[in-house]
Amino acid sequence: MNTRGRLRRMGAACTAVMLMAAVSACTPQSIIDVLSGCPGTASTPDGTPTDGRQVTVATAPEGALGTIEAATNGDVTENMGTTETMNRYRNGTDVPCDTYPDGQCTWWACMRGRRLGMDVGQYWGNGGDWASAAAALGYEVTTSKPVSGAIVSFPPGVQGADATYGHVAVVEKVDSSAGILLISEMNVKGFIATSRTLPIATGAKYILPKTGEGARAGDTPASGGKAEEGRTGTQTVQATATDTRSDWECGASDVDTATGTPHTATIEYAGDGRHTTPDEAKAIARRLIIERYKEWDPDSEFDALVWVWEHESGWRWDAENPTSGAYGIPQSLPGDKMAAAGDDWRDNAATQIAWGLSYIKQRYQSPTGAKVFWLKNNWY
Repeated sequence: MNTRGRLRRMGAACTAVMLMAAVSACTPQSIIDVLSGCPGTASTPDGTPTDGRQVTVATAPEGALGTIEAATNGDVTENMGTTETMNRYRNGTDVPCDTYPDGQCTWWACMRGRRLGMDVGQYWGNGGDWASAAAALGYEVTTSKPVSGAIVSFPPGVQGADATYGHVAVVEKVDSSAGILLISEMNVKGFIATSRTLPIATGAKYILPKTGEGARAGDTPASGGKAEEGRTGTQTVQATATDTRSDWECGASDVDTATGTPHTATIEYAGDGRHTTPDEAKAIARRLIIERYKEWDPDSEFDALVWVWEHESGWRWDAENPTSGAYGIPQSLPGDKMAAAGDDWRDNAATQIAWGLSYIKQRYQSPTGAKVFWLKNNWY
């Protein structure tokens, strides 16, 4: 790997191994380990959970939509590597896709998606997170009406996607009458571009180009003449298995010492804390409150925290005040104070939240105290 590749941040990968640092109980990383995959629920080498949860695995006739070369007029070729991709698409560079590790599915989807005209973001997260990230930016997301030039996000476990990170690819051709499509992807057979023909209905999520974006020339008419994008005909290819697994679900609970009533929070989050959506950040905060701040009421204090940080940053990990320079979800000033919680403070929501909760505890005793102060002063 070249120097640039070695130095690159490894945040949003499809199959990257989570950082397994030596940590004590209830550190941010230990919480994220649980949120990311419920340790103890082992999986087979192909990513299939062994605890009874199921994955979607569906097939379609290989080659039914022709070759990837024909579908893209030679713009994508089987086994095209990262260097060729950069030279062909970005004249030897991959900015702004350099936030994704070279050769990963996220990098390919960014490079190829932008090649087709989509304004793919630099921080859309892991492959399985792309649909929610894109939806938050106004993209239409569908599970049944893909078009060529769309991006397809596979939730964890679907169609062989990594059981924690999911997968992402690009739709190159669609035959809505037959209910099948052709995708291009990377890091399925190594750091090379490859293709697959799949049924449309597999549990995947399709991010549609906005008006003026993308390329739809590969769509095949559903019934002679003009293409009817996304129409489902009567000859839909049957999946070999149709069961799907839900997102990771981990529970965090403790018992109220006064009443004996369990406090329970159901967490639905897949990722390592980096580049989270606001809802994912809130799930992390909820978990940390229950695990680390047992003296706080988990409901009222969480509600107060949501209010404060909604007003401060909208729960965006990259929020930055252009005037003061305050940064991150808790709006630390200066931002590098959060390094006390981890050297990945700049782009890891979990690290920011851990620091922010500690700050609130030390200065205001609780999120409610921070909210009371904020209401009086318009800051905290």
